[in-house]
Amino acid sequence: MRVRLGALAAGLVLGALPSSLARAQAEAGSDVRSPPAASAEEVAALRAEVAQQRAAIERLQSRDARELQLSGYVQVDWVVHNQASQNEINYSTAAPLNQDRFMGGASCVAAHANAMGAHVDFFCVTGSDEVAQFARKKLQSQNLNFDFLEDPSRPTTLKQRFRANNKTLLRVSHLRQDDIGADLMTALVAKITAALENANVLMFSDFNYGCLPQPLVDQLRKHCIERGIMMTADSQASSQFGDVSRFKCTNVLTPTEYEARLAMRDSQSGLAVLAERLRQEAKADHVVVTLAKEGVLIQSWDHSIGTSITDRIPAFNTSPKDVTGAGDSLFTCVSLALAAGADIWRSAYLGSVAAALQVSRVGNQPITRDSLVAELGP
Repeated sequence: MRVRLGALAAGLVLGALPSSLARAQAEAGSDVRSPPAASAEEVAALRAEVAQQRAAIERLQSRDARELQLSGYVQVDWVVHNQASQNEINYSTAAPLNQDRFMGGASCVAAHANAMGAHVDFFCVTGSDEVAQFARKKLQSQNLNFDFLEDPSRPTTLKQRFRANNKTLLRVSHLRQDDIGADLMTALVAKITAALENANVLMFSDFNYGCLPQPLVDQLRKHCIERGIMMTADSQASSQFGDVSRFKCTNVLTPTEYEARLAMRDSQSGLAVLAERLRQEAKADHVVVTLAKEGVLIQSWDHSIGTSITDRIPAFNTSPKDVTGAGDSLFTCVSLALAAGADIWRSAYLGSVAAALQVSRVGNQPITRDSLVAELGP
């Protein structure tokens, strides 16, 4: 399996990844090499693998009933584009040119899943404010099924980025990080458990702003284990403290290297050792560690041989325009592919394609099923 995955990865990076990403790399001055010569047998094997990837995507829309429940915290990203200048005493000034608002946080994961063909029930916590109203309208326009539980004591998370000349000058976050109250947690658990009766997978999209306290996670985990429902989890810790290992018994975790090291309190071990420690600590089937421009590392327990297997997939887009949302799109695609019956290797491959698409544009915008199919080629 590792050899076949390696051949697939090389084929995608050098030749099979479509014209859209190849053009982006060429325009940025990247070295786009020609693929090495391959035998007829290798070409046939590669085509067969790509056909299976396409079949996995097709299965995303062939499931009966609702297949995905998502719990997380809604967030709006507000990007202000500026014309910047610098005066004689090194103070930067910026004149706003235009601005865009995108959905972020778990709402973007839900939008990705919806666009990829899944039937989604999205549960989250918001404030009672204009940002929440914007989020409602945006999700309604995407025909996404969602349930906002309002907490008037906190604002809906809003993250502003002030950019100029393709660089971020300043970040401003409007948020609270304390746990939601007991009454709100009880209501959230009740709504999610009721919806899980028709679900194939529960995705935890945790941004560590208090929407998923541990008692809530434990109750939902127990419910899913009793009913044989797949669970996946992603826990962001880029600007806040998080511990992805607290999501026990999931089918897959998708941390960054930093998040994995933070969870394990380990700054020394190699990636394979680190990922295996995290997998064992969380009692997870698979761990996919995202490595930015280095791609991903996959750590998987193989029940048939009773041991873990490690593999790597390189990044498929080495000239990103905006890395926002790369992890969200990968997490979503990996989760849905697993739920549709793909193995972890094909799921991680599809997730890497989704991430490559995501970083080829500005903003965390939904990746569609059709765009994934197009990227795999004819």
